[in-house]
Amino acid sequence: MVLDRSEVHGAVPEGLLESVQALWSGYLHQDVPGSLALMAPDVTRLSQRAGRIQQGVAEVAAQLPAEWSAFERPHNVIAEQLTLRDVRVRASGGAAIVQYWLEVEGGARWTYDDQGLVVQAFQRQGSSWKLVHQTDAWSLDYDLDEGRPGRERTFAFDFAYPVERLERAVRFYTPLLGKPEFESPTRACFNLQGARFWLDVDSLGGRARAESGFPNGYAVLAVKDLGKAEPLPSRDGDPRGLRLDPSGNVLVLLQARLATAGQPAPVGPLGFPSDLEPVRALESAWLRMDIPRLEGSWFDDSRSRVWGVEPPGALASGLGEHYWKRYDHGPAGLALRLEVDRLHQRQLGPYRLVSYQRKLTGLGRHPCRERSLATQILEGSRVLATYLVANDSGGAMTRELDYTGYPVTDLERARAFYSSELKMGSPYSDEDYYGWWSNQLVFGVYAADPSQDGIPRPGRSNGYLSLWVRSLAEAEAYVRGHGCKFLHFPAINDGPGVESQPGYTQLLTTDSEGNALLLSQYTGRPR
Repeated sequence: MVLDRSEVHGAVPEGLLESVQALWSGYLHQDVPGSLALMAPDVTRLSQRAGRIQQGVAEVAAQLPAEWSAFERPHNVIAEQLTLRDVRVRASGGAAIVQYWLEVEGGARWTYDDQGLVVQAFQRQGSSWKLVHQTDAWSLDYDLDEGRPGRERTFAFDFAYPVERLERAVRFYTPLLGKPEFESPTRACFNLQGARFWLDVDSLGGRARAESGFPNGYAVLAVKDLGKAEPLPSRDGDPRGLRLDPSGNVLVLLQARLATAGQPAPVGPLGFPSDLEPVRALESAWLRMDIPRLEGSWFDDSRSRVWGVEPPGALASGLGEHYWKRYDHGPAGLALRLEVDRLHQRQLGPYRLVSYQRKLTGLGRHPCRERSLATQILEGSRVLATYLVANDSGGAMTRELDYTGYPVTDLERARAFYSSELKMGSPYSDEDYYGWWSNQLVFGVYAADPSQDGIPRPGRSNGYLSLWVRSLAEAEAYVRGHGCKFLHFPAINDGPGVESQPGYTQLLTTDSEGNALLLSQYTGRPR
């Protein structure tokens, strides 16, 4: 672990940073007893990797091995080098709160990098510091040196699969993805950590059909205007258009209209007791989009993973420009119902730590249902900081929507089209592959030969989705039980069945409608 003392801000009590480093050393060495010895018995942990609020060392101990299973562990040590950046310390007497960024370089067979934001609270017990609270968020991309998002451009997209029988498809995907965020007679949406996956009976005029044994999915890209797109019937009052990329793959462009005078007023916040009036007032101001009444710094990765901790003076640009505009809203505020549960409070010297589960339900034309884990730090009646960590996994087989793949016949021509014409920015590259990081997941293109693979089929939807599953063995048993086929496309996999590759294992299969679906389990998380 690397810590540059020039990156530390604030007065640091003796032994505090050593306790921080010891906790991560125990994590990397998978040392459950050693890690628990550094925690208070009633520790509270809100970890994005765990996906839920953990209360007490017994719950933490039960979850740690599952978290470690996603990493390569040569010689029983997680293959990661951690660097602590921008460490900010609040300390008074026997209490301390530490906020820092972790930059990760990892992998043994397949290298990757990652970035996390960690907030920890400690209490002095004798000569040592014990962890009493932790909140963490991962897969972030924020440029700490420049104080801006890590990529030059960001974009948003959902991914959709065509279905013939929606009810059957929803039954198939619910154990994999959790309950749908939204259902109607013609489509359903699943939300995993802010990324959306749709099942849709709309065939886009025959260009999106569930042809058995083929990739049939397509991206729905959020754009400011439709440009050259062929008009499609609007949805929820939003103009839509259809584009073909240079290989003939179908893309849907969506011009979302989220701001109208007719949006309903916000509801909530519901569930706060009277002794948490400062937090209730802050959440109420957030719902009303009332910047002057907001206090403290703000972090939220539920709609984007490329924004950092917004200081109080930057809330108008951070929240106003990059978060609130992604929800239905009107003059009265956000068209949302906000509810909280699993509230927990802790007095820590002059600070009060409040944690809870936060649920947002859309009331406007664009349905949404989002959950996040909230941590707030108060000093007296003043809120110093708010941290919201996405928590939409729901304990299903899938941890995240991982990436999507479009087959193309000319990689360089595809790169130019998506980077320049669709303004996705610069991709990263792998063997015969380009990937663009959106706000939430990767949009990828890969080289395919129609004579060998049968794809791309010009004028058709040809994409597939990869699900990052917790256990490939469990997911394989599930799809076998549903009679799903195991597929082989030379451009995607080496043969039918489970494949082991450096850093991961995968299975290319079909869903209930015959759409090609990739299931992936990582032993070293690529980023």
